[in-house]
Amino acid sequence: MKLPAGEGYWPAFWMMPRTNLKWPLAGEIDILESSGHTPEKVLGAIHFGELWPDNVHYSESILAPRAWTNDFHVYAVEWWPDEIRWFVNDKEYGRVTPQDIEPYPWVFDERPFYLILNLALGGSLGGKIRKSDLPGNLLVDYVRVYPLDCE
Repeated sequence: MKLPAGEGYWPAFWMMPRTNLKWPLAGEIDILESSGHTPEKVLGAIHFGELWPDNVHYSESILAPRAWTNDFHVYAVEWWPDEIRWFVNDKEYGRVTPQDIEPYPWVFDERPFYLILNLALGGSLGGKIRKSDLPGNLLVDYVRVYPLDCE
């Protein structure tokens, strides 16, 4: 993916569970999130716990010496029943296990999740939108999914 340059952008590649439970009782996995006002940083996260506003999240981030918006990069997670690992360009930059989020239950092994790619503007992570940065594009070369039993 190639992220858009400019303040106010909030590109995301994430997963939501197929469930009737309210968010975030069944979890959310963020493969990539980025903020236009900190283009040298990307992050991955999980959301879980109680209903909003009492929900919690766990996140990992990676900083680069230059903006992630300059080129295409490969963003990924390895999602196992008892661990989630975040990668960018095959470099692992974070991981989380059930022990890391105690006393909350690990809800990330119970149901299928949908993949979502979006480019939001503004909001809590995007920040202020500058008209001079519009329009913007989130460019996606490919999305690939491997089943758990694949080695």
